[in-house]
Amino acid sequence: MEEVVVNGQVENVVQDCPESGVVAETRRTRTNMAADDETMAMELEEEFQRLCGREDQAESLQVCMRVGKAIRNVEVLVMAEVAKYMRCGHPGREGIEQVGREATEAAIEELALLRMKCKESTVIGKWVQVVLESLECDSRAEGVEQLAELLEIREEETLRAQLEELSELRELKSRFAAQERELQQMRRKLDSEAPEASERYQYRSPATDDNGTGGKQQTKEGRDQHR
Repeated sequence: MEEVVVNGQVENVVQDCPESGVVAETRRTRTNMAADDETMAMELEEEFQRLCGREDQAESLQVCMRVGKAIRNVEVLVMAEVAKYMRCGHPGREGIEQVGREATEAAIEELALLRMKCKESTVIGKWVQVVLESLECDSRAEGVEQLAELLEIREEETLRAQLEELSELRELKSRFAAQERELQQMRRKLDSEAPEASERYQYRSPATDDNGTGGKQQTKEGRDQHR
C-alpha cells in the first residue's frame, strides 16, 4: 500500500506486487498445520469409534449435538423474522442474511472444536477405566496409589538390574587384570629363557650327538679303517 496525494488529499493506493517469500512461507505453514489437524482428527475419530463406538455417546457429546441444532434453528428463525419486514430485493435484506449465515458458520466451527475436545476427554476417560479395571481398582484414587506402587517396584527392579550389571563388569575387569598379569609373567619368563637357549644352540654343533662324543669317535674309527 502506498500513499499518494490527489487534489491535496492523501489517499491510500493498493499496489499489485508479487507475493513475498515470507507470505508464501506463512501460507505453506498454515496449510501444513491444517493437514496435521485433519490427520489428528481422523486418528481421534478412529480411536473414539474403537473404544466408544458401540456404546451410548457421552453426555457432553449429546449436549454438543443439541447446541448445533439450536444454532441452526436460530438461523432459521432470524431469516424468517427478516422476511417478515423485508421483501425479496430489499437493499438491506441480503446483507443481513449474509451476516447471519457467517455468524452461524463461525458458531458451528467453534462447536466442532468443542466436540473434538469432548471426544478427547471421552477417550481418555475410557482408557482410565480400562486401566482401573486391569488393576482391579474401584476408584481413581486407589488406581493412582497402585500405579505409584508399581512404579516404585519398577524403579527398584531397574536399580537392582543396574547393580547386577555393574557387579558383572567389575568381575570381568578383575579377570581381565589377572589374565593381563599372567600374560606379562609369561612374557618375562620367555624373555629370560631366550638368551640361554641361544647360547646352548651356539655351543652344540650339528655333527655331535646327544652326548657330544659321537662325532669324535666316528672320526677315530674312520682313521683306523683307512690304515
